[in-house]
Amino acid sequence: MGGVDEEKVLPNLEGILVSERAQEEMYATLCMASLDTGDDRVRLRVLGHPPPMVLRDGEVEETRVTPQPPLGVFPVEQTDTDTVVLPVGATMLFYTDGLVDAYDGAPPARLEVAGLRRMVSGVLEQGTSLIHLPERVVDEAERSNGGPLQDDVAMLLITHGEVE
Repeated sequence: MGGVDEEKVLPNLEGILVSERAQEEMYATLCMASLDTGDDRVRLRVLGHPPPMVLRDGEVEETRVTPQPPLGVFPVEQTDTDTVVLPVGATMLFYTDGLVDAYDGAPPARLEVAGLRRMVSGVLEQGTSLIHLPERVVDEAERSNGGPLQDDVAMLLITHGEVE
């Protein structure tokens, strides 16, 4: 969108992070998704971040991605790109690590990605619509955590619909 080639986005972001960070230990986790209209393939680059999930026909699947270090830890010259199919009617769920860092009951056990997947599945099994899914998942994560979550939480749902 900014006129930067897809392959140059992360090196450019890293340049900004490194030049503006207050301490050398600062880094950023991220998940970058690229998709073209008319295609069912999503190109993912996941750097120190939990991978998105695909929701389809009541099933919740973790995407298989190549783990890579966070931005700002090692120089980003080229990142591994994973391709995930997002069929028509499926939804990709992106989320921040504030959810997976929640406690899964009593500390020290964390929810992690597998626990979040089970939680999302359970919420969907209760008949929750996609529009209400983020609110219900946060409610469940806070219940599991025994109170408010300690880190920021954001979710983004992208549904692949047919182009008319």
